[in-house]
Amino acid sequence: MLRGNAAFGRFRSEADIDQARVRTLKNNPQSHDIPIIGMSAYALDSEREKAIATGCDEFDAKPIEFESLVAAIRRVVANPK
Repeated sequence: MLRGNAAFGRFRSEADIDQARVRTLKNNPQSHDIPIIGMSAYALDSEREKAIATGCDEFDAKPIEFESLVAAIRRVVANPK
């Protein structure tokens, strides 16, 4: 089990990896049209803004509520980029 700074460092590096994966998918002509819904345990507006800026098409905060996720999927399907 990681504690303190080690746990925070691991979280940050995993978040950075996820951002890199989103950018890679969105920059690839074969996958740039695949909708991506970012998810985070943090419900802050800044997390949503960061996910959208990274290339996510939508964002939802955990814990995921079924109705909220379905609404996000509908928005992405109705308004493809």
